Amino acid sequence: MKTRILLVDDDETMVKSSKHALESHGYEVDGEIDAERALEKLKTVSYDLMITELVMLKLDGIRLIRNAKIINPSIGVVVLTGYPSPEAIRHALQVGAIDFLAKPFFPEVLGDVVAKALSYRKTAQVYAAQDEFDMEKINAILQENKNRPERLIPVLQDIQEITGYLPPSLQKLVSRELNVPISKVSGVVTFYFMFTMTPKGKHKIRICTGTACHVKGAEQNYRRVKGYLGMQGDETMTKDKFFSVESVRCVGACSLAPVADFDGTIEGLLTPDEITKKIDQTKRGA
Repeated sequence: MKTRILLVDDDETMVKSSKHALESHGYEVDGEIDAERALEKLKTVSYDLMITELVMLKLDGIRLIRNAKIINPSIGVVVLTGYPSPEAIRHALQVGAIDFLAKPFFPEVLGDVVAKALSYRKTAQVYAAQDEFDMEKINAILQENKNRPERLIPVLQDIQEITGYLPPSLQKLVSRELNVPISKVSGVVTFYFMFTMTPKGKHKIRICTGTACHVKGAEQNYRRVKGYLGMQGDETMTKDKFFSVESVRCVGACSLAPVADFDGTIEGLLTPDEITKKIDQTKRGA
């Protein structure tokens, strides 16, 4: 089933060009130049994502986002705007927008922002809870770095030290307080192996699947670990939350390939049998 997107902008040329760009990525896109008619469409069609301009004649983007969230609370929202003031963007994020994109933009950039917004929305539906975190400590970090986008990576590191992972709810807080696009926050979190968007077990196993390790059997090691721990499909943590497993691009020890990181300790020249022995040792030492 195709992803359905509603594109709203009273600039007809913008709607047509953006619609064409997104359809080339395989999305099913409805374009609308009248925000009030767009609101009526939201009542009858279940869209995955709405892309809207903020400044429109009949109904402004903020009111449209608010109403869209009432009709379909799970809909993702991306703001396109020719007036990207910090105040306007902050307001849009507060009422439910995931990301924003300033006009003019290249079609490739629009496709990238939409893909990340959809990924964010999907993950947010799984890891939406925020009340389990020490928000007092997190807010202190954010206030200390308010409107300082150059501090993005250190802030993410400090928050992950508190929470253990960076779910979409926290990424959105960072985006809003540091005044950084959510697509950039998400891009940093997904690019650097030190960050994770999913909860971790008490003991963390990271299997390197970079080129050197891949050639020397990393995939077999990864499959053996998951099978030995009883994980199925996309599961990355055991049901008792004792172990979590993930693959990473590189840990900087290519000469020892294939390698794995066990709770911060790099082990090299590993075979599947040696990995399972290491798991058994960890269990016995618990």
